[in-house]
Amino acid sequence: MPGLTWLVQGPGSRGLPGCMTFVRGADERAVLTRLGVDPDDAMPPADPEFSSTPGITIVRSGDWLMALETAAWPRGIRPDVLLRLSAGTEVVVIYEDIGKGNNQFAHVVDGEVITSVTTSMPPSWGGTQPDRLRPLAEELGMGHEDGSPSDSDYDMGGLELLLLLLAEVAVGLSLDEADLGSPLLKVADEPADPTPRPRADAPPAPLVGSAHLRPHVQRLLDSGVTADAIAAQAPPALSTNAINVLLGEANVWIPVKNAQQILAIADAAPAPLVSSAQLRPHVRRLLDSGVTADAIAVQAGPALSTNAINVLLGEANFWVPGTIAEQVLAIEVPPNT
Repeated sequence: MPGLTWLVQGPGSRGLPGCMTFVRGADERAVLTRLGVDPDDAMPPADPEFSSTPGITIVRSGDWLMALETAAWPRGIRPDVLLRLSAGTEVVVIYEDIGKGNNQFAHVVDGEVITSVTTSMPPSWGGTQPDRLRPLAEELGMGHEDGSPSDSDYDMGGLELLLLLLAEVAVGLSLDEADLGSPLLKVADEPADPTPRPRADAPPAPLVGSAHLRPHVQRLLDSGVTADAIAAQAPPALSTNAINVLLGEANVWIPVKNAQQILAIADAAPAPLVSSAQLRPHVRRLLDSGVTADAIAVQAGPALSTNAINVLLGEANFWVPGTIAEQVLAIEVPPNT
């Protein structure tokens, strides 16, 4: 048996024929059903529209059946499909994602992904045994997971060739050219992109003008709530920069959900303040006992400087944050020496 690498190397090589999903020991109906299509819709190779119909082609290779898909969004690479296909058996899938410019490989046994890799930059390995094939792949020229290039002198000529060789090594897969040219049957299929998207007839999301939010946002900022804090409670549609833009004259539109999140933010509770007159007697006692203004400022934190201590001793009255006042009053007057 010739293995798999002949598909992409040597004279007359075809390249990867599509998404190749190999299933061990299953029959055609089971494979098609688990892929999510109706096996009763299958057409034989003698059908005049067989070659021109896009779909899932079933080919046998020894103990394995291969489902070949040329669709842009093949079923065989999807996690839920691999889970069904591998129930009670094992599956190997190899796929060249032309749209994303990378290749994918996965070996799955009875619903468990053993080893998988996406040849992005850097490669992304997964499965319960991600290191099972990684050393071989890196020896054959695949880059390291940290983004550094392979130290290998091998030139595999392409990552699709490397993945085909991994499939041969992992489970001994092989596909004869005669078998590939003699398919068993085909089911017409053109699966759509499985990525969830809003329904075409879905109503547009309701919006709220920034002018409606501006007064509340300004109150939040005036009360001490930062723009970062507001943005953090209304992600991801509202960034810190968007908060600043919202305060301008221009009117912008914001999804109702985010507007409701902003309006639900309560004003920050005002920080309690203490009059300097309440602190003055204690500060005077500290100074008279030999505690310096610098020492008082150090224990009171950055909000009360040495200069502020000196001002506090004057006649003018000002307000000191409650937490700072508590720190000042907690400084003990040293006993008389």
